[in-house]
Amino acid sequence: MRNRISRLTAQFWIAVGLVGAMSQGVLAETVYDNSLFFSGNFYPSMREFGDEVHLDGTARVIKELRFEYYGSFPIGEERSARIRFYANDGEEIDVNTFAPKTLLYESDEFTVYPGYHTKILKDIYVKVPDFFTWTVQFYGTENLYNNRAGLVIYDPTLIGGSFTDFWMKRDGEWNLYVIIGGEPANFAARFEAMPEPGVNLQILRRIRNDYVHLLAKGPEGRRFYVSTSTDLVDWQPRQTNVISGGKAEMLLRTREISGETLFFKATLMPREPEMTVRRDEESGAPELRITGPEAELFVVDSSTNLVDWTPYYTNRFRFGTNVFVDKESHVAGGRFYKLRLKNKPPVRILVDTNLYEFGRYVRIIGPPGEDYKLMVSEDLIHWETLETNTFTFNEGKNDYLDENAVDAAQRFYRVILLDD
Repeated sequence: MRNRISRLTAQFWIAVGLVGAMSQGVLAETVYDNSLFFSGNFYPSMREFGDEVHLDGTARVIKELRFEYYGSFPIGEERSARIRFYANDGEEIDVNTFAPKTLLYESDEFTVYPGYHTKILKDIYVKVPDFFTWTVQFYGTENLYNNRAGLVIYDPTLIGGSFTDFWMKRDGEWNLYVIIGGEPANFAARFEAMPEPGVNLQILRRIRNDYVHLLAKGPEGRRFYVSTSTDLVDWQPRQTNVISGGKAEMLLRTREISGETLFFKATLMPREPEMTVRRDEESGAPELRITGPEAELFVVDSSTNLVDWTPYYTNRFRFGTNVFVDKESHVAGGRFYKLRLKNKPPVRILVDTNLYEFGRYVRIIGPPGEDYKLMVSEDLIHWETLETNTFTFNEGKNDYLDENAVDAAQRFYRVILLDD
């Protein structure tokens, strides 16, 4: 089992503005800080290595990283490095201990210098989970006394927590290591994060009982939709729009919506799928970096002539960036790529024709990973919710046992996909 070191508790808030997305006065929260108690040591390596950190607070969009390194090479010479963030969603190598896998962020390569230095990476704006691993990889070093670089060790942490071990990648595999002598492998770092941006909705005026004039403010260029509800439980999507110039105005027709009280909410829609292609550092093969709406299925089509396209790679958008290296590209003489969403399967309900003494089975099939609500009615007018669940990611189906079907003359079922 891994040992967690002791940590101090503190909290710092800094007022900043996220240009182009949020107004001035939005608070940045320090969610991890290990920058006070210097141990006097550093850990050098030519391999990619780093620390799994557990964040405090609630903000999870990393805005800025400050970390310290030490370069041990002649004055006047330069080396380089790169920072990466990973989700710990890989192989379980110990009880509740998962290796880094999904790449969340990768910095550009930057210059490092001899001696002690603090490096600041700004304007990152990458969403991370409650715990993740940040790593560094130094280039041009040989791990010799006069040609090496490493991260500086501090302990204990001020904000957030860290284990006493660290992750290192060797021969393509991640493993946990400890520093000889038992010194906690906690590297000097400070993370500042922003709350995830949302859409603020304001009612400007009502036009009789027919329309509502709404003002939405949110992240620039993001598409969103407005839903209405009469009970804050069941929400119906009504209209979509796009934030332009930090805001969007709309007229929402409400004449046909019954209910004494009407509630409104705005929800950001998933980002559009994006793909960039560059060369893998090790193999030189095309490296595809793919981002998009989490849990959605996507397909990468390939072509050698930009005319004939065939499906080449299929996966599901993960948290962060999907990375695929096409090591067979040279066999085809080079390839072109394009990204598309895979069509969602329709929602289907299969009702068992057998009525057992304990009830009737209902099978629901739909888009993998989507949340849904299963409802039932005996007259097609009055509906009640039987369950709220998620279609399984591997097969996109679930089974439900309707125990009340035993005493019912007839039962009708319907499925509603949930917006959030």
